[in-house]
Amino acid sequence: MLNFVICDDSPEFCADLRTALADVMAGEEYRLSMFCSAKELTASASKLGRTDIAFLDIEFGDSSGIKTAEMFFSGKGTQVIFVTNYVDYCSDVYETEHAYFMRKPVSEEQLKKALDIARSRLEAADEKLSFKMKRGMVCYKPAEIRFFESNYRKVMLHADNGVAEFYSSLSEIDQQTGEQFNQCHKSFIVNFDRVTSMERDHFVLDSGENVPISRSMADETRERFFRYLRKG
Repeated sequence: MLNFVICDDSPEFCADLRTALADVMAGEEYRLSMFCSAKELTASASKLGRTDIAFLDIEFGDSSGIKTAEMFFSGKGTQVIFVTNYVDYCSDVYETEHAYFMRKPVSEEQLKKALDIARSRLEAADEKLSFKMKRGMVCYKPAEIRFFESNYRKVMLHADNGVAEFYSSLSEIDQQTGEQFNQCHKSFIVNFDRVTSMERDHFVLDSGENVPISRSMADETRERFFRYLRKG
């Protein structure tokens, strides 16, 4: 069962999107929580549980959808779909991870496309990556991995539940992982989905950690990073 959140300062739009979602999701079980402000969402955040897909207005009275996405949904596997009346915000949404961007009023075709992309990303996030260790295999969801670090013949996998070490190389890791992972340094592969900002010589992750970008890989890394964001 999918869990949805709608946060928009227009009660009329919330009601319209709820109706459209009911039509598109006809025959499927789902849970929907609606909020008209970031303040309302904040007050209920602890009770929400897992959120699979969040529809967020980009600009509303007490905050912005971009800040709300970073505060509540970054790094949690939630697929964020931004909605707005203003085309001027199109470039702003690339500041944070998202699945889709919709212009108001939202058509059924647009909603179906956004949901298809969000669902496919959720399915991909559930596929685990496996790595062989001395005493067996370790498995991780891609969303749990922040970055890989090479140390001679060993690779250190930095995940939310700790660090795992095993014998491998970054070239082998690169072949196993999808396009959300990118080698940005001779000793590092970063998970683009965990990046909050890209600086001149490093990425800043949602954990607060910095992952270096080498000078020789900077141009290609920047191009791949922004191409990946555009696909979102």
